[in-house]
Amino acid sequence: MFRAATSLPPSEVLVPAIVPDGATQVYYTALGWVDPVVGNRLSSLRLIPASAYAADVPPVALVVTLAGMPVKCNPAVARSDSRGCPP
Repeated sequence: MFRAATSLPPSEVLVPAIVPDGATQVYYTALGWVDPVVGNRLSSLRLIPASAYAADVPPVALVVTLAGMPVKCNPAVARSDSRGCPP
């Protein structure tokens, strides 16, 4: 899947954050699972609403699970909530 950065909302609305800081890649094993041994691998891309929009726009994250699947979730709710982010 590819989506150009120009199609994303401007940083005045949503501020992007990469977890962990400085991560740039996801590493997969030959079986398609995420390799947990590789340090500093990208685990989450978060789009946090700017303070002016915090009441109107919910935070959203794209988390790459250990199974290698991207999952859209809300990082502001508990993990036990169906909208919460997986560990």
